[in-house]
Amino acid sequence: GGDSAIYSGFALAAQVFRFATTRSDSDLEKVLQTVRGMHILTHISGTPGVISRCAFPEDQGVKWNYPEAWGGRNQDFVHSSPQVPDILNPGQSYPKMVYYTRATRDQLTGVLFGLGIASRLLNPVFTRYDAAQLPKIKKIREVASISTQAVWWHLRKHDFKIRDENGKNDTNADSIDSLQMVQ
Repeated sequence: GGDSAIYSGFALAAQVFRFATTRSDSDLEKVLQTVRGMHILTHISGTPGVISRCAFPEDQGVKWNYPEAWGGRNQDFVHSSPQVPDILNPGQSYPKMVYYTRATRDQLTGVLFGLGIASRLLNPVFTRYDAAQLPKIKKIREVASISTQAVWWHLRKHDFKIRDENGKNDTNADSIDSLQMVQ
C-alpha cells in the first residue's frame, strides 16, 4: 500500500504496451481504468497534483488492514479525502478514500513514466486506431494530460519539491532534479 503510485505508473505503461500489441477493446478498457487510478492518486487529496503514495476506499479499510497496519506510518500524511469529482463519471465523485501522501522521487518517477507512455504511445497522429476506439483513446490522453499538468503545477508551486496538500513532507527524497523536470 505504500508504493501504489510507483506500481500504478508501471502498470499503466504495461497496459498501454499490451493494448498497442493486441488492439483489443478489453485491453483498452484496462488502460482507461488504470489512467483513472492515476487520476485518483494525483487528485484524491482535493489539491490537484499532490501525489498520494496509495489510496483506497474508506469502506474497504479491512482489505488494507486499516488502521491497524498503518500505525507505523507518519499519521501527519494519512488523510481522509474530501469529495473529489470522478474524472470518468461526470456528476459523480470518487468514494471517500483514505490516502497517504508522504511521496518521494520514486513515486513521482512511476507516475510520470506511466502518464508519459500513455500520452506518447496512444497518439493518433503517430498510430492508426480503430475509429470506434478513438473516443476512449482521446479520453485516456485527456486524463493523462490533466494528471501530468496538475503534478507539474503543484511541483512548480513548491519550488520543485514534492509536497502534500498542506505544503509538507518529511523526507529528504523530495527535491526534483533537472532530469525529472524534463520527464
